[in-house]
Amino acid sequence: MNKDLIIGTIVLIIIVIGGLWWASKTPVVVPTDGVSTGENTVTTLPEDQGEAYLINTASSTFKWIGSFVGGISEAGTVKVSQGQFNVVENTLTGGQFTIDLDTIKDNAGKTQLEDHLKNADFFDVAKYPTATLMITKLEAGDPATAEAVVTGDLTIKGITKPITFPAIITLAGNTITAKAKFSFDRSLWEIKYGSETFFKNLGDKVIKNEVSVEVTIVAVKQ
Repeated sequence: MNKDLIIGTIVLIIIVIGGLWWASKTPVVVPTDGVSTGENTVTTLPEDQGEAYLINTASSTFKWIGSFVGGISEAGTVKVSQGQFNVVENTLTGGQFTIDLDTIKDNAGKTQLEDHLKNADFFDVAKYPTATLMITKLEAGDPATAEAVVTGDLTIKGITKPITFPAIITLAGNTITAKAKFSFDRSLWEIKYGSETFFKNLGDKVIKNEVSVEVTIVAVKQ
């Protein structure tokens, strides 16, 4: 088993992630008229998608880190190929993003690892070339940190699961900048290689299910 290979894998997902992230400098990209849940407010996104802010793929970044149980880790990147945020009167009303899994890269330039992550052991890029994320709900977070809580449907390898994470989103002029740093469980999307969830007695070859990602998305109003 190649430890490098496996770690990259998980990163991609997300996808996911790519790219959803926001909380706002202009108060606000996060709606505040949703259903009360105590301290916070939950909003299901409306049908009206509003004005489109298209992703600037050259300025956006998606970084991933995967780790073995023993502490060894691998890191790399993957590209957001397209997507947009939708805004109505400074309020975020939706978003959808696509990640090109064929662009998976290892920071150390290990092509064997990159090829492994693209094959059927991991993302099976020949069959599932992209991953997508659609925002479904926003929750106002801690005003002190300007964080929002984003919930979306993440689809990888044809499997769609909900994912929730904190994000800092700023709306300045015609530009939205969204940043997020979180982890997700790759096993939920049937990325099995090296996972104790699916295989036993792997010893020091166990790769953690949790993949850490750090995303910066820049989108410009059209």
